[in-house]
Amino acid sequence: MPSVLMSAIVRAGCSNQRLLAMIEDLKGIAFRYEYAFMQDMDLVKTSMAEHDDVLTAMIKNGIGAAEPLLEAHWEFTMKTLLEQLQD
Repeated sequence: MPSVLMSAIVRAGCSNQRLLAMIEDLKGIAFRYEYAFMQDMDLVKTSMAEHDDVLTAMIKNGIGAAEPLLEAHWEFTMKTLLEQLQD
């Protein structure tokens, strides 16, 4: 599932407009890093599988069940980006 769609689903339950605006601003800033990440198709495949796992957990067991998967995805992504930027 595309990252944009997953992000929209995760944010759908949030009514805090200020928080949502901040998230959008940060996504714009992060675009260049996301672009670098997307240059490696193996990473893209891994990321897509993790997105699917998060959404499946949300659908079957609620948002709380997806939280640890989303956290693990975030940590993997940040670690990978840092490694890419150091090379």
